[in-house]
Amino acid sequence: MPPKKKVKTSDNVSVTQNGADRSFASNIPPLQAATDEEKRAWQGFCEVESEPAFFNVMLKEFGVRGVKVQEVFGLDDELLAVLPKPVYGLIFLFRYREVDVDKQEASCPPQVWFANQVVGNACATVALLNIVNNVPCLELGDHLQSFKDFTQDFTPALRGHQVANFQFVKTIHNSFARKMDMLNIDLGMKQDYDARNKRPKRGKSTTPAKSKRAAKESEPDDDDDSAFHFIAYMPIGDSVWKLDGLDRQPQNLGSFEPQPPDISNPNSEHSNTDSTDWLSTIKPVLKTRMAEYEEGQIEFGLLTLVKDPTIHHRAQLGANIASLLAVEARLDLFNPDWRAFLSSGAAAAVADNTGVLRGASAAYGISSADVDTAFIPDSIKNKLLAACPTALMATRGELVTSQVGLRLAVKEEEECVRQDEEKAACRRRDYGPFIQTWLRMLADNGTLQEMVREQLA
Repeated sequence: MPPKKKVKTSDNVSVTQNGADRSFASNIPPLQAATDEEKRAWQGFCEVESEPAFFNVMLKEFGVRGVKVQEVFGLDDELLAVLPKPVYGLIFLFRYREVDVDKQEASCPPQVWFANQVVGNACATVALLNIVNNVPCLELGDHLQSFKDFTQDFTPALRGHQVANFQFVKTIHNSFARKMDMLNIDLGMKQDYDARNKRPKRGKSTTPAKSKRAAKESEPDDDDDSAFHFIAYMPIGDSVWKLDGLDRQPQNLGSFEPQPPDISNPNSEHSNTDSTDWLSTIKPVLKTRMAEYEEGQIEFGLLTLVKDPTIHHRAQLGANIASLLAVEARLDLFNPDWRAFLSSGAAAAVADNTGVLRGASAAYGISSADVDTAFIPDSIKNKLLAACPTALMATRGELVTSQVGLRLAVKEEEECVRQDEEKAACRRRDYGPFIQTWLRMLADNGTLQEMVREQLA
């Protein structure tokens, strides 16, 4: 993320009387929110904060399915253990400085899709693309899949230029742009251009432009929080890779032993190849980066891209329904009137099919095919073979009870999606015109001048 330009006031600025201030305020043209067409025509990229909700909405609008971005609150084993599995990648936000240049690959390996960041403020989108384009069998959507296929044989630099000019992705990224953001970024670019033109020419430099930009961003600046930057870490094959768009090439951080899939239970979080062990390889790297900051200074953030927990919850719910139907079918063989033995109250509600799911449900995203193809755990199969009505009744009760938690888990994830969309909608709303109008009203009645005088006193 390139530097934010701070507005500096002149030393001779003074607070004048109300009339002069009102005249000044009234001469300021009203700020209008940027239209969708203005955002599409804008050549820059806006800054996107390290907020999981924004990343989730962007991925959804890109067309990516089956993943979720969430915050990581620490690198302790206990905190990492509760992350949904598998963990596809990490997105690290930090104050940028160029390190380990000599450890980058000589060229990008064919199994790694890696794009450079060639324009400012695009690091959030570049980090996301560098991860999702390396996750096997991930549903990318038509636009991203075509883009990945088209750029598969490109160099990282060429991929970066394609990202910068990929209007589909750029439009979604810049949907978070506000008019003042666009004006500030354009002003900053103009100031940088003017500053470069004012420098005395000393002959042609042999330093590549990419290295110059990286060197500039690596310079510490205590007063400017602008040099924050997103980079990605993820497992590809049996190696852990650092994918930093400002690096020329990706960096191999070491190998690890991928855990085999849990084929005994497809409904398990570990039913796909689980790469959790790669986190033990990346933990020392991140801890070293975090230790560079002084105590009490939180100048970094960590997000993770994981498999969408809703997929796991719905698979478990489908298995629960299938198991329940199998148990009830077995009970019917013993005694078709077994429901009469259920106690009153909640169990009676279950008996008349109003308190439990016993088939497809649009409300929970469960189709008939999900139930028909669901995996019934071996523990349930063994009880079905045991042919003990008492044990089957107890098992049915356990399934009914566990279904309550599974349904709640699905609804909680759906609520998280709704909250993400609400946060993104609020972030996309441009409050600049409202703020300007409010300040103009304060200036007109003299309140703003009084507030300024109090602050300067």
